[in-house]
Amino acid sequence: MKNFLYRFRSLDRLLGKEGELGELEKLEIFFSEPSQLNDPLEGYKDIFWAGDSITWRNLFRHYTTCLVQHLFLHLITITGDEPIDSRILIRNHCNSLPEGVVGLIESAHRKFMGYTEIKNYIGALADFRKIRLEELTFHFNVLHRVALHSVLSEFEAKKLLPFSSGDVIADLEKDLLTCKETTVHFSQSDEPVFDASLYEKAYGYMLGAKIEHMCDKQHQSWFFVMAEFPEIFCKSLEELTHPSWYTACFMDDCTNSSVWGSYGANHTGVCLVYDAPLSINGNPTMKLKIPVGERREGLIKDFVAVELHKVDYQRQFVQIDFFNSLGSFPIPTLNRYWYTDIDGNRSSCGADIGSAGWRQSYWESVMHANTTKLKDWEFEREYRAILQPSVLDLSAPDARACSYDFESLHGVIFGIKTPTHQKVRIIKLVRMLCARHARDDFSFYQARYNPGTNSISHYKINVAI
Repeated sequence: MKNFLYRFRSLDRLLGKEGELGELEKLEIFFSEPSQLNDPLEGYKDIFWAGDSITWRNLFRHYTTCLVQHLFLHLITITGDEPIDSRILIRNHCNSLPEGVVGLIESAHRKFMGYTEIKNYIGALADFRKIRLEELTFHFNVLHRVALHSVLSEFEAKKLLPFSSGDVIADLEKDLLTCKETTVHFSQSDEPVFDASLYEKAYGYMLGAKIEHMCDKQHQSWFFVMAEFPEIFCKSLEELTHPSWYTACFMDDCTNSSVWGSYGANHTGVCLVYDAPLSINGNPTMKLKIPVGERREGLIKDFVAVELHKVDYQRQFVQIDFFNSLGSFPIPTLNRYWYTDIDGNRSSCGADIGSAGWRQSYWESVMHANTTKLKDWEFEREYRAILQPSVLDLSAPDARACSYDFESLHGVIFGIKTPTHQKVRIIKLVRMLCARHARDDFSFYQARYNPGTNSISHYKINVAI
């Protein structure tokens, strides 16, 4: 018995807009990045930060590294017409930066860590208490002005600033006092619990202040450096845990009217029916031409039997221990910049990274994150083909436009409201594809409401190939 999976498409995607080939003629399946999907929690990871003084100090060193890089970009673009650059070069370490920049980073970080208030603050964090994103952002907001003052002072000393650092950070003593008072507050309790209202209150103040800086490009740009940088940095840290991933979505059912309305373009689109034989693991498979390597001319794509993974709507989102989940970097980079201090002392974190047990647990957590959704979405009954390259760069859309074997396409289901002239176009196109691929069998179906099942059923229609 054949195993089928279904993929809903609008007519624009299937047939292409004017002057463009559509997915059907190209036999194309596009792998989307998570941000292109309709669930804001795609790939969500419940990340927490819990480490010793070495990992926390190194996290703040990485913060300095990113802040210095961004300040260079900021000073270059601030007088131009380019939009504000809000990228955080989160993956860069000093081994990939020019010597002069590295020297500036190291001197700025030494200055930052030289303040007793900063040492005590980081010491209060280094107790392996689990800190979530909102609290992490709060702490970086508290410490940011001191970090920025340290960086700007070094820029000024090297005559890289067109103004005085004191024009930006005018009252360092007040900022250090805030650090000291916050440290005392979090140290008073044996088990400090973060009050989320502190984050929301600070976020509200930030939004209100941002309104006042929207009228002037330079004000906007400096506002990002002064106020928004810490939160963007904290959110970007997620990129250091799991590799980038891309997905093409299928379903194991095509009877839900709501799904037809959402993904089938208000029932005017179609549903493609794919033959997806089961692997020895019991997962559906499809033969897809995906990126498998790279040469000077570009990516190499070849046909591979790709397993599709069932989305789980019941389990909790995966918890990620940040300091023990930095799997996207080589071991030497981790040892140098994350697990060792400047005196060569080794952190207790990351001891198992690279072992067989750690690798198995890591990749299980990756798949867990990429195939978990809230119960609200279970009506979709989704299966996912996933591209998760550890080396290849698939950020360009063309790299993720993959093709499938025409033999895998069992048939097409027309929606209840698919226009007749578009059905004719699709039938003609399928006939052409069948002739090109020497195929004499293909199934067309019409979707209709079934009062017996109170759902959408599809019925085979006789169309000669």
